[in-house]
Amino acid sequence: MKKILYAIKTTKKYQERIDAILNTWLTDIDDYIFYSDHEDSEKNVILASADSSYLSGTLAKTLWFFNNLSNIFIADDKNILDEYDWIFFVDDDTFVNVENTKTFLETLDDNFAYGHLFTSEKDSGNPIWNLYKNILKETDCYHSGGAGFLISTESLKKITFVEYNMVFDDATIGVNLLRNGVNLVHDERFNPDLPESFGKTDKDIVNEITYHHISPEKMVELYQYVLGKNND
Repeated sequence: MKKILYAIKTTKKYQERIDAILNTWLTDIDDYIFYSDHEDSEKNVILASADSSYLSGTLAKTLWFFNNLSNIFIADDKNILDEYDWIFFVDDDTFVNVENTKTFLETLDDNFAYGHLFTSEKDSGNPIWNLYKNILKETDCYHSGGAGFLISTESLKKITFVEYNMVFDDATIGVNLLRNGVNLVHDERFNPDLPESFGKTDKDIVNEITYHHISPEKMVELYQYVLGKNND
């Protein structure tokens, strides 16, 4: 069975989001780490960047974390890249259906990354394509950070992630992956917004992998659906 680490990007001001995740979809899971602008060993939060600003801080945290996976040790002197087969990168307001993720994991190819793809053709209204038209190729795409994305450690071992002069961290990671020969795959079960944005309901989480922009209160509701305890 493939071994997965859940890596959650967060910030000190959102303690309630950290607690909500720990008390819902991360329940009974030991293989997780939060990377943030602060440190909290009790909740397995590591300091990735002291910059707490939204854009530059988010990018700084993400690039540091991706480039230091081999220097972050989990147990028995094993670092993240040696201990795990896959890493699931998500935001602190992302709900993950862990059981569906486990099933999906067994079908994946190490040379691909998986999530919800943004493309210039499908998401032409996204200003990023004009904002960075000198960087992004017409065929470029990237996974939504909020929907979460899965990358194999075999792929991550081959890449040194660079900034590309873009402030959006998910686009930056996507371009780094593409430029280093990692193919990006779209899966409809990764949702970069609330369920109603896609004509879905809270209860549909039983068939999905993620929903984004989920409040701490909503985390609990979705978790109850996953557990089969909320049939309303």
